[in-house]
Amino acid sequence: ADRVALNRMTEVVGDREVASITPKLIDGVYEEMANRQLRASTVNLATACMRSFFKWATDRGHYSGPSPVSGRRYRPREARELTRVPIDKFPALLDAARTPRDRMLLALGLYTMARSKEITGIRIRDVDLSSSYIQIYVSKSNLFDQRPISLELRNELTQWLKVYADEVGPLEPDYFLVPAVRGGNRPSGDWPLLPRKQMVVPEDVVHPALLVLGIDDSYHSGLHVLRRTSARSTFAELAHSGYDGAPRLLEDWLNHDDTTTTEVYLGPELDKAKPDTLAK
Repeated sequence: ADRVALNRMTEVVGDREVASITPKLIDGVYEEMANRQLRASTVNLATACMRSFFKWATDRGHYSGPSPVSGRRYRPREARELTRVPIDKFPALLDAARTPRDRMLLALGLYTMARSKEITGIRIRDVDLSSSYIQIYVSKSNLFDQRPISLELRNELTQWLKVYADEVGPLEPDYFLVPAVRGGNRPSGDWPLLPRKQMVVPEDVVHPALLVLGIDDSYHSGLHVLRRTSARSTFAELAHSGYDGAPRLLEDWLNHDDTTTTEVYLGPELDKAKPDTLAK
């Protein structure tokens, strides 16, 4: 995120000494973002990154005086419904996968609530069908997390591991569970599998499958769409069963630092649905 924001700043202000960057030059950065009609959340992220950068530069004597980003307020986030997959379309989404490997990736996105890099980083040794757990490395928290293997995920894993072994031979512990393929994720380059190479752009697998279902993924959120989908579907199921601690439980499962982020995943209409139901 820092690299994207600072690259955008450099493209506008040019390659220059940090001390020569003025508020007027930074105005040009915001003008460029406005012309590109970037979302408020993207602009706010750029603001935070530039603030951190100029604080770093000031602390180390590369910049003096007030920060050229000072006075910039964060913009209100747009009220919009995030892309999700209806739970009754889970089977259709899996069937929309172009290859068995792609289907496994979609299943992991739906049934583990893990992030993109967490999923692509899973290796064969991390899957323990006997205890029904998958070990996932959460880089944001620098910890290993055990995710339960549901019945649906177990079925997908069993089918995929057989196909995987038929393709590459006996599976080694350090093989990636959903590896890269020669030729990238293009339809014409799905095989052969490269077991020791990690998949780089899983969004290129998820996006086409969502399009088959007629679901807009114009931002190529990919696996994050499935992460939100899983969280919301689980919340709805827990709420329907009368479990009151669903938000806190999901905060743990999603490895969020606070419930605010979890609430964004779940969507504002769920908060409104409960008092409406009680009132009726």
